[in-house]
Amino acid sequence: MCANPLLEAATPMCAPAGWETTSRDGRIFCNYQGERVTYDSASAICQANEMEQAYPQRIKEWACGPCCDGLVSPQWWKDDERFRSWSNAGCDIRVKVELSSGQVAIVHSP
Repeated sequence: MCANPLLEAATPMCAPAGWETTSRDGRIFCNYQGERVTYDSASAICQANEMEQAYPQRIKEWACGPCCDGLVSPQWWKDDERFRSWSNAGCDIRVKVELSSGQVAIVHSP
């Protein structure tokens, strides 16, 4: 889903440079479970930890700190529809219109 990068809408999702061709492991940085930041803040957090914004395939439980406190599965971020993380992947928002009724819907195209 696309989000406004100026809003505190998601968690930083970071990975080492070259993550696309290596282990694809990522790390989540936060101060508390459910913390959300802007896109620029997320990028700065990743850079401060010598990483970059990413969209890795997995997060190891030890790599998500307080973000995972009290959660049963280390894959919660992937399976939980409420979890949102920033990514360096592009995203387009489109609109579709049903011609017969005029109803409009938003289509997120990550």
